[in-house]
Formats: sequence, C-alpha cells, structure tokens
Amino acid sequence: MKRNKKSTPELRLVQDFLKYHSNAEPLLVVPADADLSALVSHLIQLKDDRIALVEKQGKIVGMISVGDLARHLKSTRNEEFYFHGGLANEPEDYIHSQARYGGREILHSVTATTVEDIMSTDLRYCSPEEDLATAIRRMMQGSVIKVLPVLDAERKLKGSLHILDIMEFLLESPGKTRQS
Repeated sequence: MKRNKKSTPELRLVQDFLKYHSNAEPLLVVPADADLSALVSHLIQLKDDRIALVEKQGKIVGMISVGDLARHLKSTRNEEFYFHGGLANEPEDYIHSQARYGGREILHSVTATTVEDIMSTDLRYCSPEEDLATAIRRMMQGSVIKVLPVLDAERKLKGSLHILDIMEFLLESPGKTRQS
C-alpha cells in the first residue's frame, strides 16, 4: 500500500510510529512453560522467520527465534546423526536410505522441553516514549534485528517496530525522524 507523501506526519517517538503503522502484525507471545514442540509446530505453520516473545507472570522475559532453535539443535547433536561415510557433502546425500536418521528422529534428541529452556533473555526492546531514531539505532547495533518489541515500564508488549515498516517510512519521507 502506497502512502501519500504529503500526508506523512513527522514521527518523533516510537508511539507516534506505532499509530502510523497500526497495521503491523502482532508478535507471537508464548508462556515460558509452553511446550517446545508446540511452538515449533506453530512456527512451521507461519512459514516465515518469526520470533516469539516469552512471557512469565505477565511480563516479557525473553524471546525465542528460529536461530535459537538451530543453536540448541546444534549443541545437542551427536555423532550418530552423521552419515555412514561422514558428513553429507551433497544435497543428494540426504535422500532416503543414505541418511542414518531423518529429521524427525533427530528432533527426538532435543533436550529442551519448554520454551524457557532455550529462550534468549538478552532481549533488545524499546519503550513507546523513546525517540524513534534511538530505537532504530538499537535495531542496528551489533547483529541487525528485523523486529524490535515495544514494551512499557511493566514489560508488557505494546507493539513492535519491523525493519520493513521503518524502511518504507524512511523511503517515503526522508528526514522525518529527528532526534530531540
């Protein structure tokens, strides 16, 4: 959807941006004690690179991403998952009888049972009252993240900043974000 450049407001705070981009998809929030296999099944159905925020006692305490799941699987792998002649070199090596174990069998070796077992507690987020330019810089610090949750003082989810929404806004209206 193309927005009219002339009607694009000057957005200074995160809360202003959230009002302007109210059509953003909400983030998935799951309880810390949620079953890990149920979360994986849900993420597979979404078919994109989503994150899930983790809630405990009404507060956001962490997040879990597909990367977190991959790192956990990598850390729990064992040599039985290698192929008879060593690691697979070609995609064809994974086909049918050449593999000792299929994907579902490998997943049974995952040692975590709940989301909390492997969630990341180093959560980057911003507040609704924060300067938008500061929040965008936070997304770009270190490894760039695609989604920045917006949490209030009680760590309750108020929305999210998505890199594509920010890019769209900046491309339509350069110079509209100013720091105080």
